Amino acid sequence: MLADKEHRRTDTKAIEADSRTSLEQMISLLQGGQGAALADAGLTRLGTEQLDSLHRHASHQARLCRERANQLLWLMLYWMEDCGRHPPDDLVASATQVATLAQERQRWMALAENARYYQQHPDVAAKVSRSLG
Repeated sequence: MLADKEHRRTDTKAIEADSRTSLEQMISLLQGGQGAALADAGLTRLGTEQLDSLHRHASHQARLCRERANQLLWLMLYWMEDCGRHPPDDLVASATQVATLAQERQRWMALAENARYYQQHPDVAAKVSRSLG
């Protein structure tokens, strides 16, 4: 039983490490593997319609992250108030997920804002795109 608990904890930590960085890793890959770029310079290569679509979808994902984090927080409060004791590992995992959702929400919001900015300022987008080569 102790070995099973340790195995679950190890698996959970590996999954948490991946999930905390999955959005950043995806963006980095889409931008050529150079890491997170200031203002998502890779967006400068997209057209107006693509930027609008990206803005809408990223904004939606940010809203979903906020809703999911709020739902988890309410569930955690319910557990603590009405359901008695819960293993600390469960609460830590839930709190970690809330923190992950908050980080991802911020990244989705930044992506949406950057897409909107480049859509509204095509001259800046063209200049950045040219400087990238």
